[in-house]
Amino acid sequence: MERHFGPTMVERAFHLLEHRKVNANYFDVCELQQANGIGDKYATYIVDERKNGPYKNWNDLKSRVSKISKNLEDRFEY
Repeated sequence: MERHFGPTMVERAFHLLEHRKVNANYFDVCELQQANGIGDKYATYIVDERKNGPYKNWNDLKSRVSKISKNLEDRFEY
């Protein structure tokens, strides 16, 4: 099945419960905040910056969202 808009909200919720990681390219602000340490400020920055294109990896995310903590690296997938 081809997807044009990424995973559905239900699929993302199950993914979060199963993996305890958030996808920086698909999750909205509320979903990003479900990962420990990602507050409203960074969740909003991540979603806003994503408008400039998907994140490739941690280094890409870190370079585009300034001052995000290295401690959050293991909470993301792309």
